[in-house]
Amino acid sequence: APLAAPLCNALHHHRVKLLARKDPLTALGNRMALDAALTTAVARAQRFGHPFSLLIIDIDHFKRVNDSLGHSAGDQVIRSVAAQVRDCLRPYDQAFRFGGEEFVVILSQTGVAKGMQIAERIRRRIAQRCALDSTADGQVTVSIGCGEIRLAETVEALFDRTDRALYRAKSEGRNRSVAAD
Repeated sequence: APLAAPLCNALHHHRVKLLARKDPLTALGNRMALDAALTTAVARAQRFGHPFSLLIIDIDHFKRVNDSLGHSAGDQVIRSVAAQVRDCLRPYDQAFRFGGEEFVVILSQTGVAKGMQIAERIRRRIAQRCALDSTADGQVTVSIGCGEIRLAETVEALFDRTDRALYRAKSEGRNRSVAAD
């Protein structure tokens, strides 16, 4: 009995810590969890030479969804895309909601060539399975940038390179994956 209250408090504290790292809409990791995971991934890459790739995924024309169908429909699209991303990953990969309609994926033990294969699998699956309605105009698509960590590269440099690849995917017509330079 004297241990019940401290044990309950410890369990509650543990639950609160877990919730603080989860996005409530998608149940993916949030920005705080992403920052911690990236720091760990970079440290592993530098220490052990384990490669990893980063995907930055952005839902194409998402503002149109919110503007024309409302925020509830937008939330449903975000949940649906998050579920497809999660289903395409291996057990040791990690997905995060970066903000708004953007997601980030850390692909462990993965070079850019394999990262691009996974990016394309995610992109195709979302285009096939996520829709607003049965018309072609209701198709949900994503653009993806993919970058592999370089020797002695910082998180910020990797993220910037991958983000530029995402913007190239968007400027080249959207609904595509582009590898970072």
